[in-house]
Amino acid sequence: MENLEGKFLKAYDKYSNQIFRYIYVRTFDREIAKELMQDTFEKIWDYMKGRNPIENLKAFTYKIAKNLIIDHSRKKKEIYLGNITFDPDYEKQGFVREMEILNSRIEFKKLIEKLNELPEKYAEIITLRFIEDMRIEEIAEILSVTENVVSVRINRGIQKLQKLIN
Repeated sequence: MENLEGKFLKAYDKYSNQIFRYIYVRTFDREIAKELMQDTFEKIWDYMKGRNPIENLKAFTYKIAKNLIIDHSRKKKEIYLGNITFDPDYEKQGFVREMEILNSRIEFKKLIEKLNELPEKYAEIITLRFIEDMRIEEIAEILSVTENVVSVRINRGIQKLQKLIN
């Protein structure tokens, strides 16, 4: 049987990048995302040390991250969109490539801004589905709703997002 620390380290290796990305898309701040990601895994470690069973570690991890994002946003009402980071190796890629990267980041930033204008229930589901590439079943488990509710919210969220973009 694998020891507790081994299980935790395996979970961290498996989910830390996904959780960071999930938080980053919601906060658009690298430092906050790093901090909340670390807080997520601290809470998981504390929970595991208490010998509490975890049925679905991935869903549990996302639920903790979601709650930490909510707590953070309650503390800070406005969403900070951070600075665009550039590829430091721009001379090798050339000016044209750098402009392509900049344009795609600007478009992504605009999309995230519009996504953050959506009501929370739609923004979160769209993030989990299309940015985190999760299945509907996984999203339903994370949010403690039915798969039907997830599907309806995805469709309505996409419609609302399209209206905001246009």
